[in-house]
Amino acid sequence: MKGLAKTIGADELHRHAAEFEKNLKINPESSRTELDHELHQVLKTIATLPPETALACSSPPIQDRSEIISRLQSLSEAMEEFLVISNEQIEETRACLMHRVRPSEIDELMLQIEKFDYEGATKTLDNIRKQLEG
Repeated sequence: MKGLAKTIGADELHRHAAEFEKNLKINPESSRTELDHELHQVLKTIATLPPETALACSSPPIQDRSEIISRLQSLSEAMEEFLVISNEQIEETRACLMHRVRPSEIDELMLQIEKFDYEGATKTLDNIRKQLEG
């Protein structure tokens, strides 16, 4: 997170991430409240960017249905292992699903991932996968 924050110019997030990393080495029970707050602020700012901005930065949307289903399966497996899902992976998923499933389902999935509700997100992904396979 520290490196990505620096890359995108989120200086406060970078500072909090570096501080948290340092404190974590001293005390594994360190609080990440300030880091979480700053991350939330950065994500809120990014969310206000026009969709074409995010799409311009990401790879072209995947057209092949089987490849989309495969990517959704990979995302589901990552969540089953409680891995942190990258913003890039989230945006690629959003781009893949756009115009294929209802926007409300995409929004629900993105919110679940953002809140680390991986159990709910896995169920939503299963429903989306069934729609795409159907």
